[in-house]
Amino acid sequence: MKLDIYILIVTITTVAVGLLLGLLRGSRRAVLRLLLVLLCVVGAYFLKDVVTGLLMKTDIQGQTVEQMIIGMLPAQMQGMGDAIMPLVTVIISVVSFLLCFGLLLFVTWAILFPILKIFVKKGKKKHALVGGIVGAVQGVAVAFVMCVILNGLFVNVGNVMAAMEQEQPETNASIFLTAEADGNASGDGQQSAADISQLITSINEYKQSGISKMYSKFGDKAFDLVASVKMTNEDGETEKITLKGQMDAVSGLLKLAKNAEKFSNINFGTNGIVGCADDIKEVFDMLDDINKNLNDESRKTLNRVVESVAESMLPPDLPIDVTVIDFTTVDFAVEGQIITDLSVYASKTDTITEQDAENIVKKVTESNLIIPLLTSTGEIDLKLGDEQKAKASEIIAKYETDNTYDASKIAQVKEFFGLSSAN
Repeated sequence: MKLDIYILIVTITTVAVGLLLGLLRGSRRAVLRLLLVLLCVVGAYFLKDVVTGLLMKTDIQGQTVEQMIIGMLPAQMQGMGDAIMPLVTVIISVVSFLLCFGLLLFVTWAILFPILKIFVKKGKKKHALVGGIVGAVQGVAVAFVMCVILNGLFVNVGNVMAAMEQEQPETNASIFLTAEADGNASGDGQQSAADISQLITSINEYKQSGISKMYSKFGDKAFDLVASVKMTNEDGETEKITLKGQMDAVSGLLKLAKNAEKFSNINFGTNGIVGCADDIKEVFDMLDDINKNLNDESRKTLNRVVESVAESMLPPDLPIDVTVIDFTTVDFAVEGQIITDLSVYASKTDTITEQDAENIVKKVTESNLIIPLLTSTGEIDLKLGDEQKAKASEIIAKYETDNTYDASKIAQVKEFFGLSSAN
């Protein structure tokens, strides 16, 4: 049975049961129960973080939940345990909300409601229809809470799983998908991949359904409130972590892994920057495509995850170190244009003016990416002509004299343009 059918059945059943109970309770008691349900929602929201904290610290056979989760990761992913824990914590927070909501519904129905209805009369029979309407509203409220959470989980998890399936054939991201990552040579890994592929298909079909779009339209903001936790980062600061932000970061990582071969195409060779400018620009365009779909939280998370999994998920011997990329500060489109301008400067055959040199030296010096990225694995040779070097040297000397930039930055720029003492 399709997921949208399940969600539809839950919705209709909950509303129908609410309607029936409302008819039986009468208008006044139906209103009382509705108010208690709304209080359950509020109570579950405020309790979820407390319950999440308790669950994360629960000791099970000498290990906390966090330690158990990290221990269950494949060997290739052990290094990213700390990086994925915010995502795990958010998911547990969502589950905690549902558990708290369900528990509060039961407690108020079994204990509190029977006590309160002693003081609240059932009302006249002619008001039974009003009770039914109020009961139906209660059913809508319960269905909304449950189905918005399920819909949000399906949509967010489905987006990442779809990205995994898309990238898996061409990247080491397959460690997320099959038991083959653990060295399983049997058919279990293939069966697991087939099952996950079927699940992805079901979720994608659900995302396109009318009921999913309805719950997304009216419930996304409510889901974002529930699917968030406050955590202390490595700097001791409290930051808000959301499921969407974490999932988007994972999707960005998978796209980065899928396109990692573009980094391998960068080779300064005999033509220097002129020969590989298009390859570098292609890398920056790819990074810009990833970055523009992320929010600040996703970019911070992607920075942490890339640093944790670079060795296990990205091809070895890349000509650059991707861990120096800061997705929170870099404008990749601007950086790509600087590479194009640098190539034009290097290939210029007519007279090079001081303004030409100053324009390119200033852009490179103030770049947040070019020097650290292109020099991350050792020295590079831009293959600049003598005139290009001489003009650049004049501008750098002026910056050095005027103290426009600090000595460390000047030294980096000199080395980048091949003007250091070693060159």
